[in-house]
Amino acid sequence: LFRSVKLFYNNSIVIVQNRNMEEWLKFEIASDRGLCSGISFMFQEQAVRYILSFFPDLTLELERKSIVYLDDLKIIIYRKLESILSSIEKYPDFIGLKKYIDDSSVSSDSDNGKAGESDEPAFIRGERLFFLSDSIAGLFYHYGLNCAEMTASWGMGKSFLDNSESSYLLGHEKWQMVLWNTIFSEGSGY
Repeated sequence: LFRSVKLFYNNSIVIVQNRNMEEWLKFEIASDRGLCSGISFMFQEQAVRYILSFFPDLTLELERKSIVYLDDLKIIIYRKLESILSSIEKYPDFIGLKKYIDDSSVSSDSDNGKAGESDEPAFIRGERLFFLSDSIAGLFYHYGLNCAEMTASWGMGKSFLDNSESSYLLGHEKWQMVLWNTIFSEGSGY
């Protein structure tokens, strides 16, 4: 690919998984050719959006089953967790998450322990819920890309972990499975 002279006369798109891979490829191309130019590096999500822009007829089809991008997934998870945590009696597997969100005695990252900046418990809970949703979105995005066996197992309502695993791991898998299935079930739109 990098030895082709044609690569340098046309704008090309290279899909990469992370910034490190992008920088390494740029370095390798520049080392080999003396210059790295005319190449657009895109992450998978950007590439999907770019490619779909060439197929406007797919709009109606995609409206039936949305593609979930990472930024959208953060908001979806935030809203689902808000709903789940507000009716915790229906979701006992989420008690640990609720305790974390509601525990205002632990300072959040953004307040840096400074009094008066974010003393409101509701603000702190919202901030924690957002950061937690952001972390879970990253995990779920990774699961969707790399953990097909696990997500298929979860889709059937079965634990992926062996029952011999620790109860700690099984407990965390259980709430993740419930949240995953709530978001990605057949009738959910995603």
